[in-house]
This record gives sequence, structure tokens and C-alpha cells, in this order.
Amino acid sequence: MRLVRFAEPASRLPSSPTTWPSKNPDTLERAVRFIEGKRLMTPREFNALRDQYKSAGFKIAGVQNKAFLRVARDSVARSAARGLDRRGAGAALNRSLARAGYVGLEPWHARLVANMAVASGYGRSSWEALHDPRVRGIIPAFQYRTQEDAKVRPEHASMNRRIYKRTWGGWVVWWPPNGYNCRCYVIGVTKRTIDAYGIKPTTKWPTFQAEDGRPRVRARPDDGFEGNPGSYIREQSHPSTSRERKAAAAQGRSRR
Repeated sequence: MRLVRFAEPASRLPSSPTTWPSKNPDTLERAVRFIEGKRLMTPREFNALRDQYKSAGFKIAGVQNKAFLRVARDSVARSAARGLDRRGAGAALNRSLARAGYVGLEPWHARLVANMAVASGYGRSSWEALHDPRVRGIIPAFQYRTQEDAKVRPEHASMNRRIYKRTWGGWVVWWPPNGYNCRCYVIGVTKRTIDAYGIKPTTKWPTFQAEDGRPRVRARPDDGFEGNPGSYIREQSHPSTSRERKAAAAQGRSRR
């Protein structure tokens, strides 16, 4: 079983790599399987879902035709399996739609659709790997990472390089993707690394400085993204996840 990258202390961590396409075959296989299983949904059906269930759906703004959606979803899954990047996957999506007799999307929209579907697939894949019972004792903590550039949103930047125990309730909402075109990811921090460098996972909820100069406020994922691709499935067999989610939401609201 291959695992996602492990973390080193912040001063030793390299620049953040891009997360798509992945060169890890296990990560890729899980991501593709998740995309293929996404439920086809109209925007109205999708928007009626609670955040923790949205990653299981596949929708395109303004599209009601589920045959159209099926062509698009399957195209994105094939692109992910082939290792195409965002631009290539968007172009392939429009070619698939044209072959099926549909008018394609605007290029930027096609890239966005492909990007978000694959990002949720990778998010699900990393959740599965890091929550595998076989690594629980090896990886006691996780670290949130951004791409550390000017495009990173302030709320997401507030989470960058933060290390929390795997039991931190905030992971139920702070698991990428945490917004449209989010490029963040989570890596495991091994017990060996924690012991060797004396790392102490934080317990504090992240804060950020709003642009209007107001006092620092508690950071939350973007609207509609307070869920993650793995927790809703875990919730079905682990009722404690529901309690963790409610506790995390309450904690975030009380600290705004």
C-alpha cells in the first residue's frame, strides 16, 4: 500500500508541489473510482445537499440534462486516469461533448468542472489513505498545505503548515478541496517525525485578517465547502463523525 507524503518540520519542508496529476498509482486509482461513482445531479438537487454530501455529486451550473452530465463526468474520469492536467482535461471534456452531439462549455468552465471533480477525487483518496486503520499508530497527526503563492485565499493560508492531531474535529470541515479551484492538500505527519523534532500539534482554530481591517476572525472554508470527500462515507459507519462535525461547526461559530 502506498501512502501520501509525510511531513517534516516547517523549516525543512520543500515548496509545495502541485497535486494533479498524481504519479502515485494508488492515489490515482482511488480518485478515478470516486469520480466514476459521483451521482449525476441538477444544480437544484446539488444545492439542496448539506455540505458533507456535496462531494458525492456531479453537477454543472446551468445544466439540467443528465445525459449531458454523464458524458462530462465520464470524460473527466478518463482524463484523470490518463494523467491529463486541468487544461487538457477541460479540452477533452468539450471534445467528448461534441462527439455526443452537445454544445461544449466555455473553456474556463470546462477546466473548472474537471478541476473540481478531480480535486474531490484526490481529497477522497488522501482521506482514505490517511484514515486506514493500519497507519493509525504510525501517523498520529496531519498537516494542511497550500501552494504558498499569491493565489492562496487568506482563510486557506491561515491553515498552511498547521499540524493537528488526527482526532482534531476541524478535519471534518478543513479537508481539501475547500473552495473552487482550491489547490490545498493534507499530508500525514509520522510519529517518528514528531518525536525526532519535538513537534507539538496545535489545538487552536486558525484565524485570518479580513481585508477591511477588522480584528482577526476565525477561518472557515469557502461557502458550500464545509465538508470533505471522505467524511460523509465514514459517517455512515462511524456515528462519531456526526458528533465531530457538529462540535467543529459549533466551535467555529463561537470563535468568529
